[in-house]
Amino acid sequence: MTEINITDKNEYLNKPMDIVDKLFELNQENLNNGTVYKKFENVISDDQIYKSIPLVSTINQCDLNSGKLVRIRCMIQDIFDPQFCPTFNKIKNNETNKIV
Repeated sequence: MTEINITDKNEYLNKPMDIVDKLFELNQENLNNGTVYKKFENVISDDQIYKSIPLVSTINQCDLNSGKLVRIRCMIQDIFDPQFCPTFNKIKNNETNKIV
C-alpha cells in the first residue's frame, strides 16, 4: 500500500476535505480503518496547532470559509429517536448578499 505523506499542516486546517479525499483515493477502507482519524490526530495533537483551530462560536459567520476546519464545543446526548442535523451551513455576506 502506498503511504500518503502530507507535511503541510495548514492543509489539514484549511482544506481538511482535500486530505480526506486523498486518503480515500489511496484506499477506500481508510474511511473505516481509522487512518483518517490517526492522520488528523497526529496534526492536532500539537497544542499550538490545536489552539489555532477557531472555535465556531467565537468567530463571525462572515469570517468562516467553506471547508475550513473548526472546533465546536457541544454536548452529546444519547436519544432513542433519530435526530437529523445539517451537514453544512450556508453563510450569507450581508454586504453583497452573496451566499457562500
